[in-house]
Amino acid sequence: MSNNANIYTELLAICKFKECLLRTKHIVPIVKEIDKEPVWDGNLYVYKEKGNVNNKSLIDSIPIQVKGTCKNRISNKLSYPIRTDDLEKFESNGGCIYFVVVLNNSGKRFSVFYKLLLPFDILSIMQGKENQSTINVHMNKLDINNISQMLSLFKSFINDRKKQGGTAKQGLKLREQLYTGKTNKDLNIKEFNLSFSANAWDNIPTYIYAKDNNEVELPIDCVLFKEISTNLYTEIEIGSDVHFCNTQLIKSAKDEYLIIENSIYISKNHKTLKFKFSDKLEERIAALNIMKSLYSNNTINIKNVLKMSIDIKHLIPITELCDTLNYHIKIKKALQMIKAPLNLSFNNFSEDDLYKIHLLVSSLVDNKSFKRNTVTTDPLAIMNIGNLCLLIQIEKTSNGEFIIKPADFINTNIKVSYDNIPNIKYPISACIIFKKHDWATIDNLPYDDIYKSIITPSYFKETIGNINNTLLDIIAAFDESKKTELLNLAIKISQWIKDNETYEYSLINYYQCIKRERPLTDTEKSISLDMKYKCKDDICNFGISVLLDNADEANYIWSKLSSDNQETLKSFPIFTLYTNMIET
Repeated sequence: MSNNANIYTELLAICKFKECLLRTKHIVPIVKEIDKEPVWDGNLYVYKEKGNVNNKSLIDSIPIQVKGTCKNRISNKLSYPIRTDDLEKFESNGGCIYFVVVLNNSGKRFSVFYKLLLPFDILSIMQGKENQSTINVHMNKLDINNISQMLSLFKSFINDRKKQGGTAKQGLKLREQLYTGKTNKDLNIKEFNLSFSANAWDNIPTYIYAKDNNEVELPIDCVLFKEISTNLYTEIEIGSDVHFCNTQLIKSAKDEYLIIENSIYISKNHKTLKFKFSDKLEERIAALNIMKSLYSNNTINIKNVLKMSIDIKHLIPITELCDTLNYHIKIKKALQMIKAPLNLSFNNFSEDDLYKIHLLVSSLVDNKSFKRNTVTTDPLAIMNIGNLCLLIQIEKTSNGEFIIKPADFINTNIKVSYDNIPNIKYPISACIIFKKHDWATIDNLPYDDIYKSIITPSYFKETIGNINNTLLDIIAAFDESKKTELLNLAIKISQWIKDNETYEYSLINYYQCIKRERPLTDTEKSISLDMKYKCKDDICNFGISVLLDNADEANYIWSKLSSDNQETLKSFPIFTLYTNMIET
């Protein structure tokens, strides 16, 4: 292309650029035409009041660079080479907005592209490319017909330019630390903030800042929002009915809509409602109750958010809606009866899950018995339904069928033999049938009743071995699941054993439970140390060394143990404390 052609393109591009910005009546572009001065082409002057271009209305000026180019076909995407030395000058002077006007060959059609080049952007672009003469930069298309978007864009740039003076390099370093997880131990971040504008979801870059304890905001990222979501727990009025629900308010460039209890989707722009079952039980019940109210009164009102009339009668028949709602309420009641959590998820529900939930409802709520192909002598059973692992009690009725009841540990004991003498058996808590996996996975364990069932029988000496084994399983289950209820139960059981038995292992088990909750006190360490001097058992001394955080001594004792004893210790929860100690 000749120099004359280049000059013509530049002049035409600048004319088109000025024209589209002047139409806003808020922006005055002062651009030097065919200027040979380095780097900058001029400034955009942004005013508060439409058509009022005086100093009182002036918000600020923005340094700009404007380039023009011709293409056979104008696309919606553009990468443009920017000189590295220009980028360095932009960065040292607080940044600019870089515009590229793309013209078709006739010059009649054009598009304007831009790139915000604040110090943080420039440093991010140049990272690892400092030795290149030019860097290809992805440009964003400017919607020249959207005046409010352009104003938001330029106002946001002005605000962010003020924020990033002298902080960009520090922010970039912090971003690397945060994203790699290698943050400085002395790093103190008070909060994260967004440079949020009213049109942030409408293709306007938004900067994320980390504020330190000195109230200094450091830029750490720049993102483009496709949509903005706000979570609300809000009051919904439908006629005389009032519902309190979890609601998402979502705004995008094309629509503003609500999602109520992850089930009801309402478009504010299109005045439509769609219903889709949530995976969660409680959300289903809440949504179905709202749908039931809408049958009686089709006006929904969420204060300061939404008020509109919606006809839902074509979506679902009222009888089907009520039947579905009542059945889900029964499911909730059944779960409550066995003290199970209500976070049942229907995601990937199998035919077997459907059968078992029906069985649960039928027996517990509707009081119906059922036939069973297999008969177990165990007083307790585990039923897996969806994401829940449920403990139930199955009893045989007088008609030979079965019913489901909540697990009863107070009135249900099993008997164990003592010293392998079949004719001598002693009652003990039914919980001894549980293994580590059961303790870790069952969601509705009645912890208080379990504890009472353990300490109530009077045959302490005859059953203590079984109880100790159960205690160790509970501790190991806590290490696996991190359920605080399990640790609390283990502490109570181990304390009860310690108070009724003077054996060293009882104290070790109690202290290893305590150590999982908090560091041992000086008094507890002294008791442990005193016990160590009296104990002649290497396994016992190993456990005490772990309690006292004496890694060297524990390692030494471990090396002296036989392979059989080492394998035995590996199955005990004290070994978990040992491995955690030597790994830190």
